[in-house]
Amino acid sequence: MQPERERAVAVIGGGPGGAQCALRLADAGFRVTVFEPRAQFEKACGGGIPIRGMHHFPFLVDARLPGKEIRECLIVSPSGREARFPLDPLYVFSRADLHSFMLARATTAGAVWARARVVSFQRAGTESGGGPGAGAWSVRASHPGEDASTFGPFDFLVAADGASGSARRRLLPGEEPKNVSQGIGYYVPGVSEEFITLKFYERLHGYGQGARRETAGRSSATPRASSIRSRARGSTTRCCRGTFWRRP
Repeated sequence: MQPERERAVAVIGGGPGGAQCALRLADAGFRVTVFEPRAQFEKACGGGIPIRGMHHFPFLVDARLPGKEIRECLIVSPSGREARFPLDPLYVFSRADLHSFMLARATTAGAVWARARVVSFQRAGTESGGGPGAGAWSVRASHPGEDASTFGPFDFLVAADGASGSARRRLLPGEEPKNVSQGIGYYVPGVSEEFITLKFYERLHGYGQGARRETAGRSSATPRASSIRSRARGSTTRCCRGTFWRRP
């Protein structure tokens, strides 16, 4: 009797979500390939983790991953009035550090990192990726400066390239406009603050995010999208590189 073939999975996107998914799948015995062209990259408001996330992922308490603990939020109204309130601890990391840290964990667990950008994918028996059928997946991806190559076959495909990623858009139906927001980020090296700032603007619809290097971010928003507390978490995702917080 032939042994059962090892199942193969393609994970498109090697950010924190994709890398953690790849690690868990590799630990479960799957043959995993992570498609991520970038070894490191910064992302405005891309490295904030609330206290419940730290409890759920205790491996983030690591001296190799510098971060900062934030316990205060400053709210600024369109008229300029300010209010401060305490936060449950929010931990902010450099997205570049978090990205490389999570990818390293995934590869240590056995996942293969393909440093290539996915240009297309397709399931056997369908005309385009994402359609119904029982066939295997194939992925077309290109390494920097090279023509695209075909990878596969894969039994499963995971779209982990972000809310606006092309793989996600092909595999999932579009969101209603009311559930979609626009992010605007900025980045200032060498600045550090002990609090986060959330600023509201007149006649600015959506949610504009901003961030500073070595600080919690500044952001702009309209009040209708979500609660103040959930907004505060969403807008404070920049790390203070080199500033360590203590293990509880």
